[in-house]
Amino acid sequence: MSGSRCWCAGLGVPERSSPERASADGVDTSVLKQAVELVGGRAKTEASGNVTLETCAAIAASGCDYISSGALTHSVTALDISFNVELDL
Repeated sequence: MSGSRCWCAGLGVPERSSPERASADGVDTSVLKQAVELVGGRAKTEASGNVTLETCAAIAASGCDYISSGALTHSVTALDISFNVELDL
């Protein structure tokens, strides 16, 4: 491989592997865009971390394939449901 590098080497992935998805967690949108360009369509890309309704459009503009947001569940109140069932067999 003289003079060339595996596309995943820049991501710290062993050359023999072919990941299906590359995830970038909590990175700036300019870094995310560079990561998407580095992957070059060879794997699906996912952005997560610091994702809110306010940042979602800029993250999507980076070209990543998926956006994960914990903000959807961080403010949800838990609901504990119990089913007590008696069976007369």
